Amino acid sequence: MQKMVNLAPSRRTVRKGIVFHFFAILFGIVMIYPLVWMFCSSLKPNEEVFTTVTQLIPSRVMWENYVEGWKSAGRYTYATYFKNSFIIAIFSTIGGVISSSLVAYAFARIPFLGRKACFTILMGTMLLPNQVLLIPQYVMFKNLGWINTFLPIIVPQFCGVPFFIFLNIQFMRGVPRELDEAAEIDGCGWFRKYTSVLLPSRP
Repeated sequence: MQKMVNLAPSRRTVRKGIVFHFFAILFGIVMIYPLVWMFCSSLKPNEEVFTTVTQLIPSRVMWENYVEGWKSAGRYTYATYFKNSFIIAIFSTIGGVISSSLVAYAFARIPFLGRKACFTILMGTMLLPNQVLLIPQYVMFKNLGWINTFLPIIVPQFCGVPFFIFLNIQFMRGVPRELDEAAEIDGCGWFRKYTSVLLPSRP
């Protein structure tokens, strides 16, 4: 008669699981406490926010804090801040993805004169600290009349972001060239291979 296999966990395994889950739950409580404190403090009167740090439950729930906070302290409400953030994020992301992937495709797949020198210059721009570029950029944007507009933040993203270009190059170099050759047999040019083969590819 075949012997039954005991699949029940051993006592040692159970103890290790209990200890692990205990510390995991404890660590989770420590990590989530600041968020809970922030939410509870948002409902407290101003005089209680920092005087009762360890006390989470407010003595008086003030939902109107959110109404006053939304109005902000200046001329603009948080609706303006959200609108500006969405405009910058959407257009900067579109510009960064399109321009960086196009430049990376040229470096990774298209042989051209001076490619190594251009790639060296590209890598060199990544070594420049942002503090060095602040004043020249400000002077340039001022001469262009772009001060107090979205253009200084959005337009440079359409010119390629060196770090994203570098990441895309490393990924595209890992895509088999046999896919390019198969696309060429089907009559695809450089741009069609970029849009149909490399851009839709996934790591």
